[in-house]
Amino acid sequence: MIKNSFYRRIYLVFVTAIVVTLAYYFFAGLAKADPTVGESGDHKMLDFGGKIGRKEVFIEVTNQPGKITIKRSLFSWCSSELSGFENEAKINGLWGTSENQRLIEIAGPVGAHGENRQYFYLDANLCPLPIAFVKNDLSVYNIYSDEPNFTIADFNSDNYLDIGAEYREYDKNPLVDGIREIYLFLPQERIFIFNKSEKIVWTNEM
Repeated sequence: MIKNSFYRRIYLVFVTAIVVTLAYYFFAGLAKADPTVGESGDHKMLDFGGKIGRKEVFIEVTNQPGKITIKRSLFSWCSSELSGFENEAKINGLWGTSENQRLIEIAGPVGAHGENRQYFYLDANLCPLPIAFVKNDLSVYNIYSDEPNFTIADFNSDNYLDIGAEYREYDKNPLVDGIREIYLFLPQERIFIFNKSEKIVWTNEM
């Protein structure tokens, strides 16, 4: 009788531990709290459409270089490193280069007046992968503007949105004269490739 009572208590303790552990992860999932992200940073629920649907996206920049995390399911997350950010960043949302190509846009201030941006797509495993910016055979995974201003447009009329990063031209009047570096999006390669630089003049509205 005593022996049976002892094993019964051990069994109850074991079952209780399992129930408490499962309950913790279950309610953490319901609260959309990713234990790998921490309390700092930003998070949003984004709708990727199609088979992917809505996914929660987290970013954390306290520990450099920071990271972006996708909550793939109740108990599964996938992360990738951020690039070029300092102490602050936010999730701007989804950036549609076309109807079937949706990128996550991350932005944050750098330096006195500049802004850094990164773009990510989800691979087949729903992991975030960064989009490279390629110029003169050099690839980086972020883009910067000291204006700061970015022009989003279909610069080459291929039905995919491209990006132009704008910079002050300090050889002239930096408050008026600038340079725009245009990067075209190549959907198959999933890269932005440098196309050209052009001089621009900012108006007071900007």
